[in-house]
Formats: sequence, structure tokens, C-alpha cells
Amino acid sequence: MQIIGVSTRLVRGDPQARGARRKDQWAIEQALADWLIAHGALVAAIPPAPRHSAMQIASSWIGRINALVLQGGEDITVTGAGADNRRDDFELKLLGLALERGIPVLGICRGMQLINVALGGTLRRVDCAPDGAKPVHSDAERYERHTHPVQLSRGCCLAQILHSTEGDVCSMHGHAIDTIGSGLEVEAWCPQDDTIEAIRVKDAPWIRGVQWHPEHHHGGCLPSEPLLSALMEAADR
Repeated sequence: MQIIGVSTRLVRGDPQARGARRKDQWAIEQALADWLIAHGALVAAIPPAPRHSAMQIASSWIGRINALVLQGGEDITVTGAGADNRRDDFELKLLGLALERGIPVLGICRGMQLINVALGGTLRRVDCAPDGAKPVHSDAERYERHTHPVQLSRGCCLAQILHSTEGDVCSMHGHAIDTIGSGLEVEAWCPQDDTIEAIRVKDAPWIRGVQWHPEHHHGGCLPSEPLLSALMEAADR
């Protein structure tokens, strides 16, 4: 079985709760873990190490896993809105080492944004809908049931993987790519406002990001299985 490392997200504890729920926890969202396990992955949760040991531990993880998934979560610090510096710092180290060693990487939502920032790109706010208009990219009430269409570049690698150039995706994010990072290719965008929805590193064996959440896709969305199968195939090499 291939070992897929998943960078964990911070679930903040509630000081008013009882027991362990008072404490902060590093976690993988269950839908993501189930999605990976169902496709034959041995999932390894990777909590961020303190900065004094972050590089050593990140290097050890990259030496043990077959692929890396950067999952969604809180805004990254570079946007000015996030507060989770420890996670940002550690994930940037994981990603940098994966790039150096040719480890496949899939960035989901926040993970795609991190790939862009790591390569010198910038982010912007989205869904500041005027006059009470319905936002395109996130709906707190619907959350994982919220979808919008995407368009894929005809002939791009992702279109070949998904066997499609358009479809709906599950979306829940408040930031998006503004300027694209060095060495990145845009593979998909939202036709409603031209927000970038998928990227890949052009000169890497398999490093790509999607702004959507494939782990939550249902029958009305683009299929999620081909994307994960492609990741698993890359991990086998």
C-alpha cells in the first residue's frame, strides 16, 4: 500500500467544553481520510512540528511517504487573515522538500493556495458579493453541498485525467489566487468570475492543486476518482 501523508489542520478547542474538546487538535477531515483509504492509501497524519525541529522532521516525513496531500483549513498567514503560523511554516517546508525530491503533491483548496504562495504568487479575497448577491465560491449554510461550475483548459493534463473540460465542483473558500506563481500552469477556472480553480507545477513530475474539495464530490460533480487514481499512480513510480 502507498503511504499518503496528509498535513493536518488545526481544530481549535473550546475552553467551555468538557474533557479533550477543550484542547486544540491536529486533524484530518474524515471525508478526506475516507476518500484516500477507499482508494487503497495508507493515510499518515502529519502534524506540524515546532519551528526549531521543523526542517528535520519535515525531511524525515518526505523520506517516508509516497505522496503528500495538503488539505484545506484556515487562511494561510500570507493573506493577513490567518493566525496559524506553525502550520504555514511546516507545510512550506514539506512542499519545498517534495519539490526537491520529486514526491507527488495534491493541494486541496488552502493547499492549492499554499503551492501558489510558495512559488511567489499572491492571493486575493473572493465572494465579496455586492447588494446581497449570492456568493459563488462559498456558502456557510450549504458548506460541502455548495457547488459551482468550472472550465478546464482543453488538452491540459487535468482535462485528460478527468476526461472532461467542464463540470461542477464542491467549493468552500474565501481566498483565491491573484497573481500566479513562477512555473505554474493554470488548468481550470470558474467561468462566472475567472477565479483560478486548478494549477500544476510545469517542471515537476506530479504537483498540482485544485481549489475545490474532491473528497466531497457527489453524483452531480466532476468525478473525484480519476484525480486520486492519478495521484496514486504517481506515488507508485
